[in-house]
Amino acid sequence: MLVAPHAQVCVDSLQGVATALRHGADRIELCSALEVGGLTPSLGLMETAASLVASQHLERGPPEVVAMIRPRSGDFSYSAMDLAVMKRDIECARRVGLAGVVFGSTTASDTDLDLTAIRSLVAVAQTPHLSHSTPFSITLHRAIDLSPDPVASLRSMLKELPPGSIDRVLTSGGARSAWDGRDTIARMVKAAVGSGVVVMAGAGVSVANVSELVKATGVTDVHASCSSIVDSISSMEEREGATNEVVGKMVAFGFIGREGVKDTDGAKIENLAKIVHAL
Repeated sequence: MLVAPHAQVCVDSLQGVATALRHGADRIELCSALEVGGLTPSLGLMETAASLVASQHLERGPPEVVAMIRPRSGDFSYSAMDLAVMKRDIECARRVGLAGVVFGSTTASDTDLDLTAIRSLVAVAQTPHLSHSTPFSITLHRAIDLSPDPVASLRSMLKELPPGSIDRVLTSGGARSAWDGRDTIARMVKAAVGSGVVVMAGAGVSVANVSELVKATGVTDVHASCSSIVDSISSMEEREGATNEVVGKMVAFGFIGREGVKDTDGAKIENLAKIVHAL
């Protein structure tokens, strides 16, 4: 391949950012609530993540950190109030020095891309901030996977939005996983040729399939959570010395899950990055 693929990792904590930094991620998508697909991170998390990355002196250079802009769980059909919140969150992400944002929006009627809403969000993201006027990347997230035809939606977006509006499109090809949607992703890659838009494969990307996925689709970027299940009860006891009674209450009240919680896995990031960088 002429362009070496990049590995993007999604995390929802400062510890996750630190792990991704140590283990070779090329880009970090910062979220909250990954258990519902990722929501907008808090301003505090955005600020501390930006500071942590800026303090690093890595031989390869620091990875980009981009923020998910998704104000609530559920669908991607947003009201005027939702969009107002998203615009303020985009401004916050730019002000604290993050490298970009990730968002998407769909129409309520047919779940196709809402290009009017997306255009308005792009306009805010492209407005320079006095303290940070550096280039700011914009990624369209998997809202495109809800459209009846992701390839046609991508083509419409490229036609309707001004050039340079979107830098990257994250997609599973409209399927449950990127591997299942690999044929559609390959068609999306071809549709984006010459536009400057990078198609990034995400959903179910792992060390086991990333090499074949890149070969099958021609993508230059891949996106993965690189997480592992951590036993939530034992980790609670270890971190806080919680009694069985307290842990039981935490589970009963829904504050932690008995089945365990996901945490960023540094070994998975490192292994994925090594494979991707060798392609």
